[in-house]
Amino acid sequence: MEEKRSFIFDVAWIKRGVAKALPDKIKVEEQELKEIIQGENETSDDETTDANEEPMEEESERIRLRGSNPDITAPEGLDKYGLEKYDEETGEKVNPMAGIAMFASPFEDPYITQHVDSDEEEEKEDFMIKPVDNLVAVAKIVKDEPSIEVYVFNEENDDWYLHHDYLLDAPPLCLASFSYDPGSENKKGNLLAVGTMDSVINVWDLDIVNAVEPVLSLGESSLKKKSKNKKKKEKARRKRDGSAQGHTDAVLCLDWNSLSEHVIASGSADETVVLWDLDEAKATVILNNFGGMVQTMQWHPVEQAIILTGTRAGKVTMSDCRNVEAETPAEWNFGESVEIEKVLWDRFNPFCAYVCSDDGYLRYIDSRNTKTALFEALCHENGTSSVSQSFTTKGLIATCGDTEFKIWKVAGNEMKSVYTHNANMGDLHTLKFSPDSGSVLIVGGEKEEMVRIYDIQKFEKVCEAFRATEEDAAME
Repeated sequence: MEEKRSFIFDVAWIKRGVAKALPDKIKVEEQELKEIIQGENETSDDETTDANEEPMEEESERIRLRGSNPDITAPEGLDKYGLEKYDEETGEKVNPMAGIAMFASPFEDPYITQHVDSDEEEEKEDFMIKPVDNLVAVAKIVKDEPSIEVYVFNEENDDWYLHHDYLLDAPPLCLASFSYDPGSENKKGNLLAVGTMDSVINVWDLDIVNAVEPVLSLGESSLKKKSKNKKKKEKARRKRDGSAQGHTDAVLCLDWNSLSEHVIASGSADETVVLWDLDEAKATVILNNFGGMVQTMQWHPVEQAIILTGTRAGKVTMSDCRNVEAETPAEWNFGESVEIEKVLWDRFNPFCAYVCSDDGYLRYIDSRNTKTALFEALCHENGTSSVSQSFTTKGLIATCGDTEFKIWKVAGNEMKSVYTHNANMGDLHTLKFSPDSGSVLIVGGEKEEMVRIYDIQKFEKVCEAFRATEEDAAME
């Protein structure tokens, strides 16, 4: 029997002060919860289509993701995680909540003999989000069960605990947190975009606990598209402006444009990048000609229309979204056999960016020089899966690959290894520095607790290497 995999796909920091002090809780009536658990309210896709064969245009832009997707196959490269069989048909529709609970209320469960008052002071304190707290969203799959977990991290007290989670019906491949909420009066919110294997981007409100579905879905599931296409052969398209389009394959990367807050970008295994207008909840621009699956992307830190992408075919592209028909401003090719894992703009030198790949190298590129990288270093023998940069300490970067993460010091066109740490969490796939602390790093793997927080200033070698840098910065 094939072993079920556990795996961290991505992590996302939520800056201090973004989350509501007291998150909202959805209260589900006992009878309604019983129906959800027992599947009494479920209807088939055919019944839904027959009852509403021509959905309203507004609703077609906000397709909700429901049910399993047996026809979806994992994009190339994800097969090693066994996800291609994730939605394999078993002959019956599986309720994602089945087996999780048998009773609508714990007071009905004969095996629970002690009932704790949920209003105890300690629970109240843990539930509230303090101004000095960060939230961390974690996209994970444990024994083939996908979810988003939301943790609280308090650097002052070194607190780290699970606050709430969301059960999913498709593996979450990538995350992007953003604080723009078009539905609120002040346009402020605490939202998380989740890219899935089903070509849909689901948006969850992290200030809502116990939610069973996203507040918004961008795009349309591949399975539903196949069903609709059969009927569209005999009907003319009602919309021809392209606004209803989206991805046709798995969403592999996401990034929110903080300089143009109503825009979020997504890259896909269908070799396109889609720009979504959050105000209209629809696709507005589609970029293509990337020559491979778009696996990583990042908006430029100071130029709101510039985006950097990396593909599974070894190509890194800088695109200007103001004119998609114009010639690409800059492009680098590192070989078709090289898979680009992560692109990252250097916030201390916005002309340049870091690029890590499955050949183990980290490369440093300059947008004014597309012939070659300024320098490169072999970081991890079996592939460098992620790179992150400190928000406050110049030259401080971290990479991960295999079972280790490494701390590096970059000065000029040189990169020096400072510290190597074996996390004992199996293979490491992602890591990110906190946006509110220059030394706090989160690392995600596939074993033990799977995700862990490190304060790297506690490593003596790191302190020694960057002590002079910090002193120089203070003098300036």
